[in-house]
Amino acid sequence: MKNIDSEDLGAAGCRIEWADPKKIRARRVVKRSNARVTFKYPGFKAGRMMQAESPLERDAFRLLDVDPFVSAFTEQPACLIFRLDGKVRMHFPDLYVETLDGGIFQEVKCDEEMEDPYTKLRADYLANVLPIIGYRYELISESEICREPRLSNVTFLLKYGRKPVDLIDQERIRRTLTDAGDVSWGDILGGCFGDKGVHM
Repeated sequence: MKNIDSEDLGAAGCRIEWADPKKIRARRVVKRSNARVTFKYPGFKAGRMMQAESPLERDAFRLLDVDPFVSAFTEQPACLIFRLDGKVRMHFPDLYVETLDGGIFQEVKCDEEMEDPYTKLRADYLANVLPIIGYRYELISESEICREPRLSNVTFLLKYGRKPVDLIDQERIRRTLTDAGDVSWGDILGGCFGDKGVHM
């Protein structure tokens, strides 16, 4: 890596190099030469096939796709360049998430990796400096991603959420919800909105 002066990293001591829009990602995930299994995921919010390095990342994509507070997200979004312990370092976070509260870089780790000293040190550093330039940084654990029954419910919802519902059915269901107030998921599965109710 070329020498980077402190001035090149700005007041925060961290610089973001975003992925080329034509390439989508700052780093390729799915390659023929990969030694480990990678995955493709049909992104609901992204409207394209997304690339995951592990089943855990794929499950993180699923959670973000159904989260109403997340407007958009993308994988391998950027390279974070920062100085830590006197060395200039590079980090490719797994995700960039746009929320109602702003942008968050997320790193997905299995529970064992969460205990790695450098992973913790880097996460603490980035969580402190990125807000200076308007972003947040989070470590997302395997335990959080795989929490049940949430993950099973999310997988179920995505199965149905990809099927289109015409405007007439949408309006009928909207009126039913307005009149009824609260409707349980059990009622919906039982057919209170008709055979297309679960797709809403």
